Amino acid sequence: MNKIAVVFPGQGSQFIGMGKTLCQQFTTAERVFEEAEEILGIPLRQICFEGRVSELNRITTLFPAIITYGVASYKVFQEMTGIKADYMAGHSLGEYAALVCSGTLDFADAIRLVEKRASLCLEHSLTEQGSMTVIDGLDASTINKYCERLLQESKSIYISCYNKEKQIVVSGQSQGIMELEDMAMEECAQVTPMIMMPPFHCPLMEPITKEMREYLQSIPFRKGNVTVIGNVNGMPYPKEREKITGNLTHHLVKPVMWYQSLKYMQIKGVRTVVEMGAHNYLTAMVKEINPGCKAYAYGMNQDWDLKKLASTNNNLRLSLPKKCIKIVVSSKNYSKNTSGYDEKVMRAYKELEAISNGRDIEGETDDRAMKLLLEILDLKEVPEHIRKQYLKELEVSLEEIKRVDDHDR
Repeated sequence: MNKIAVVFPGQGSQFIGMGKTLCQQFTTAERVFEEAEEILGIPLRQICFEGRVSELNRITTLFPAIITYGVASYKVFQEMTGIKADYMAGHSLGEYAALVCSGTLDFADAIRLVEKRASLCLEHSLTEQGSMTVIDGLDASTINKYCERLLQESKSIYISCYNKEKQIVVSGQSQGIMELEDMAMEECAQVTPMIMMPPFHCPLMEPITKEMREYLQSIPFRKGNVTVIGNVNGMPYPKEREKITGNLTHHLVKPVMWYQSLKYMQIKGVRTVVEMGAHNYLTAMVKEINPGCKAYAYGMNQDWDLKKLASTNNNLRLSLPKKCIKIVVSSKNYSKNTSGYDEKVMRAYKELEAISNGRDIEGETDDRAMKLLLEILDLKEVPEHIRKQYLKELEVSLEEIKRVDDHDR
């Protein structure tokens, strides 16, 4: 069975310009950024699109920025393709984006949560000096021996992330981290310090867990519609509210079991992974850990081609209604006739939205979606040459859908 997983990157995936193209092309993405700005009270778009690196890397800005970008990317992905994931997972901070997109956590609550998490970590880092570093070329057992040796010397160093078999992240006190880096380089390993990062995912964060848990108690959680694989154990997220709170609290002090998460999804039949980011930060790991898996970074231009995913998705027939939605949202209203306009357009749009979300899948959904699109374009009095351009794009999509349906039969 070929299942699909959607994954979300965490800290380290940020860059100046993140989300700019997405917001320029899709109002859906822009709305997500606008909502985040309203909650945070900062010009998030300006910082992400054209700000200074030092400004973006401030964790009280960085954490919400990463979540916002991940959620905005996923919403556009859904709007464009209609593909339903079987699993979701987020690397470190990306887990919050996965919880939002799975329906477990509200976006506004997620923004407030990561902002709180960042402020607690920042406050704690002023008293507890620590850092993180990535080590490539050594396995976990070797690095763990080094950590144990340093712990015996009263230097708190811990494995904080299992990325791949021979890519491990460590967190701890700064002096101990430097000594561990020297040990690793003597073994010809590559060392990449994570600049300005407090020691996440290790016991040094224990002092802030109580306040984080108390804050989590005020957050409502829902039963999600997609299984999320958690960082703390590489297994599906629990459904019970108290256990979800426990997972997110342990997330501060437990290592990220990313390698284990990908292996779990591989065993469960995941053969396609889509990363919600503009780089192949996670897809490169996926391809190495599971060579038989197809992996795409959705934000990269070459991976925006739905044809690459067509043969793996049994919900592909919904992609035409999704494209119709995109045209409706982005098309300009040329009509000057206001009599009943809003009511008529909204009625047609709601029916089209129901089809695109799979709530109305009886009968010829593609034909009905096309008729609704044409009805809305008529109401908007869209010029013929623009209309032809839209329809030309949809004809290609419809041919592709028919080709896949014929193959399946």
